[in-house]
Amino acid sequence: MEDGRQFKKRYVFVSLTFLLLSVTIFLLPAKYDMTQKQARELLIDATDATRYISSDDLAWILMNKKPGYLIIDVRIKEDFENYTLAGAVNIPFEDVLKKDEKGNFLNEDILSNENIKKVFISNGGIYSSQIRLLLRRLNYKNIYVLEGGLNKWFQTIIKPVKPEPNSPSSELELYNRRLAASIFFGGTKTEISVTPASNGASSASSVVKKDKPKKKGGGGC
Repeated sequence: MEDGRQFKKRYVFVSLTFLLLSVTIFLLPAKYDMTQKQARELLIDATDATRYISSDDLAWILMNKKPGYLIIDVRIKEDFENYTLAGAVNIPFEDVLKKDEKGNFLNEDILSNENIKKVFISNGGIYSSQIRLLLRRLNYKNIYVLEGGLNKWFQTIIKPVKPEPNSPSSELELYNRRLAASIFFGGTKTEISVTPASNGASSASSVVKKDKPKKKGGGGC
């Protein structure tokens, strides 16, 4: 029965993804028509989990200033100015594939640079995922999406939920990493993080005070 439910969930997910892909391709204006991947290849690419960068991985990238990444915020200017990630550039959704009077993509230098990984972010994941589909259809490479968008970023990095004391050590370690990231990005006040010591006892470490950010992200797309 459990296997049946999992199969049904996967079937629904794939169906919805295929529908989103079909609608996106159908709505793509003719002026953006370039060399295209076959529909089957696009579907496989659209369901490939490697298209995502998790909030944990992105936090590590930002904290360590790892080169080779560019974060592109596709929300409107007002939302971008209210809150975004460090180093992000703002290219609103409708401007990503905008052309100049000569028919050239205004953002061609960014999109065609295969030496950097472009990570698209939005409040959720809808707009950034749609942009990725469009760009992959146009055969641009190194295109990624922040999994869950800024909403999940706040849930996991800015305001991580502390697990129960008897939780597996892996959950406590993940929480501690997220707590450290939260402090780094200015999202957490003083807290006590408890992790199992090597002898089975508990060890506690206090973290530095940090004011919460006054501006917050939010929204569904």
